[in-house]
Amino acid sequence: MAYYAALTSLRELLEDIIHHDRYPSFRRGRENIMTSLYGKFVALEELLQDYTSEGEEAADRLEGLIRDAACNTQDIIELEIFEQIRPLRKAINKAVRWLTRKDQLHKNLEMVEHEIDSITGELATIMERQRFKNLQLKTDASTHHVFEQTPDETNTMVGFDEYLTTIKDQLCGQSLRLQVIPISGTGGIGKTTLARNVFHDALVMYYFDYRGWTTVSQHYNENKVLQSLLKSLMSKTDKSNGEEAEASKERIYQYLKGMRYLVVIDDIWSIEVWDDLRSIFPDDCNGSRIVLTTRSLDIAQYTSSCGIVHQIQFLNKEDSWSLFQGKVFVQDHCPPEFESIGKSIASKCYGLPLAIVVIAGILSKAALILNDWKQLARNMSTVLSSKDSHFSKILYLSYAHLPHHLKACFLYIGSHPEDHNIRISRLIEMWIHLGFLRPHRDLQSLKEVGEECIEDLVRRNLVVITKKRSDGRFTSCVLHDLLRDICKDIASRQNLSFIIERGVVFLNQERYASQQHFNFHGYPHFRQYYPFVSSYLYRPVPEWSENRMFSEFKKENRDRYKLVKVMAVHFRTTSSIPEAILRMFHLKYLHLHVFRFEARMFWKMTQLRHLLVSEMNLPPAPGVGSNAVVKLEYLQTLMTVYDFTFTDEAIERIPNLRKLKTWYRGAEGTCKWRLHGLNKLIHLEHLENLEVSFKKECSSYHPPVESFPGSFAFPPSLRKLSMTGCLLPWKDLSVVGALPNLQVLKLRKGSYLGEEWKPIEGEFRSLKFILMEWLDLKYWRAETDCFPCLEHLVIKSCRLVQIPLEIGNILTLKTILVDGNNATAESAIRILEEQRDMGNDVLQVSVGHLKYGDIPPHQKPAFVG
Repeated sequence: MAYYAALTSLRELLEDIIHHDRYPSFRRGRENIMTSLYGKFVALEELLQDYTSEGEEAADRLEGLIRDAACNTQDIIELEIFEQIRPLRKAINKAVRWLTRKDQLHKNLEMVEHEIDSITGELATIMERQRFKNLQLKTDASTHHVFEQTPDETNTMVGFDEYLTTIKDQLCGQSLRLQVIPISGTGGIGKTTLARNVFHDALVMYYFDYRGWTTVSQHYNENKVLQSLLKSLMSKTDKSNGEEAEASKERIYQYLKGMRYLVVIDDIWSIEVWDDLRSIFPDDCNGSRIVLTTRSLDIAQYTSSCGIVHQIQFLNKEDSWSLFQGKVFVQDHCPPEFESIGKSIASKCYGLPLAIVVIAGILSKAALILNDWKQLARNMSTVLSSKDSHFSKILYLSYAHLPHHLKACFLYIGSHPEDHNIRISRLIEMWIHLGFLRPHRDLQSLKEVGEECIEDLVRRNLVVITKKRSDGRFTSCVLHDLLRDICKDIASRQNLSFIIERGVVFLNQERYASQQHFNFHGYPHFRQYYPFVSSYLYRPVPEWSENRMFSEFKKENRDRYKLVKVMAVHFRTTSSIPEAILRMFHLKYLHLHVFRFEARMFWKMTQLRHLLVSEMNLPPAPGVGSNAVVKLEYLQTLMTVYDFTFTDEAIERIPNLRKLKTWYRGAEGTCKWRLHGLNKLIHLEHLENLEVSFKKECSSYHPPVESFPGSFAFPPSLRKLSMTGCLLPWKDLSVVGALPNLQVLKLRKGSYLGEEWKPIEGEFRSLKFILMEWLDLKYWRAETDCFPCLEHLVIKSCRLVQIPLEIGNILTLKTILVDGNNATAESAIRILEEQRDMGNDVLQVSVGHLKYGDIPPHQKPAFVG
């Protein structure tokens, strides 16, 4: 993998130096050697476009040489850039050190040139041998048809019908006592898939008042499990904010008290964990249920209420073939000539559903060539000969068949914590700034390339999507723990990453560091490798003091992080982050899960692209009397800043900002928009996503309405806008409605006040998504031609008497989701019925977690007010 990612990252750096004049002081006097290196690496990259690794020893060795050459070249250049910007006390020492480094740098780069020449010659020889070897195979393959497959986005279950029926009977059965229903089986057998299908069954959703899901994982984190369950059970506006475990337990208990609930506890590894959690679930003799999944039969038997354990068995040959065939061919049937070899491949998965799905994912992406299937079958019989390691070797096959550009992306996902929900937009940004991605076609952005990579990994059944947007786009994903183990092993062997988990240390000259639940002070010997690290992910256990993390980033330790480009630190604190983090010159992506972060060095972080902090305080932008204005011209994301005033100087220094999230405390009066400089945001010509919140320290039942100041306007470039606590009159929403490019509008509690809203004709011409949440709006007057592009409408916990019937006549409307109001829900159903009568089969209406029409008419839901 690594050679592709290394070449892509190095090429980006060389283009910045040669074509974009990003580091002029470094380039000065080195134009010839830089241009020569760039030409050689580009030629090597172009030669590799026709190269496919076939697992040969010589090819594997060559890939390692290419990777090392590219990585070493980038390290040499970036270390020198770092040295040039660090302050030295005496100019004479600076000059002497610069001359010494310059001479050594030139020699090092010349050695790289000779190495690349040697590698290119060896690569040409290997490729010629491969072309001769594959000539006949290519000739045969040209006569075969390539079947195009469509992705299967459902949780397909084969051979589980009996389990599903039995568990549903237990869930909705006659027993009123609280029951625990355990599902047991080996890893990859389908326990979570079965539980998920039960959890989302329409009858089950209707039967229970509340449903919640939490995942435990091998390393039990009590607070994380409780917070996950709270988030699943409660609405976004009712979630907790980092409360202690005992408080969370009491909150869950009181929330479930008196209600019929279903809770799924997924992937539990010890009896002690269940003993710790069982007290938070009240038994009110109302038919509540808990479904529990575990690999341990002992745990399943211990937790079962009635002695019944659903122990999932391996699939038989018929079901294995059925699952395999459905995943490979989706809507088509298996050609007769492939049936025999296909059944052989399926049988060699030993009835393990995940293994079948992974192998099917490999074949579904490739051309339908009989010889390829036979070769895979032969390979499988070899790698599966060891009983203890057959599954892991199947998973290695899924990695080996990935395109070169996907291997780096896939392995990097494995550096995230076990069972961790990964925000896809942030993952893609990390890929971009580590140099994993390059445009595939003209005018295609790297973000779009990253989205295609995610979609490809999903189609190959290597990552699981856990959340989608209303338009179907992926929001978050998770990596199966068995696949994550494969990622860790491959990355470690390729010198790509070390992952530290409770004393297990993978060490080498790795480039991507991930520390999870580990006190690294007990292992000081691995620190020598930090100068090579370009990505650092850190997630400590809750009981650690903040000093244990911060001590690693003291000023005297900053040289260990010279080349870090991506850093994500998850930790709650009220202290200042050490300035060593903010002095990382090459840092492009910084995500800090900390509160009250004092970003004192922010205006000097000129290479930064994305700064994401739970809550941070920025110093004022340097004024006119300071030195020449240094712009953060690459900064695209800035969130979340509080009580910051956007002066002319601040706006001038962040000209290319695209995403901004800000909030203010105790702000009142019509001057607050000017007071904090929010009227100056209009000068951010590239701003696309804005979230503004005002939070009053003392709540009031009758807060004063506060209009926009005269001539106020948002940047016309805005595509997404979220507002909370603005206390504006509904007539002022015309300021928002005038935005020509706005597609997403989220109006949350207190954003607008008043009982009536009547949009003006011609407003919201591009709007596709509206969220209205916890608003006191009662009457919404909308004409037929309002919101001509609207696709999705979400209304939660509002006082709205009814949704205007005219909304149903919008030709683009696809979904209406209502929660928390009987009258609003009933009007949504009336709109649906009217549209059905008119022949509209596109519109879907959801009330709470139910899609209207998913259950029989005599079982229509009782709406929750």
